Amino acid sequence: MSHSEGKRMVTNAIAVDSADVQCLEELRAQGVKFDVRKVPSDPSKDIFALLKD
Repeated sequence: MSHSEGKRMVTNAIAVDSADVQCLEELRAQGVKFDVRKVPSDPSKDIFALLKD
């Protein structure tokens, strides 16, 4: 999920497009949990809360 044309930056390390969001939604529906951090010592963030911003 690196930055490229047509993607929007969600964090300074993650960029998504509509296909990425669709995949994330499908995985969430299957019970997959996501923990967004640039490095392990960073506080955990919810990817879906970030997508709403």
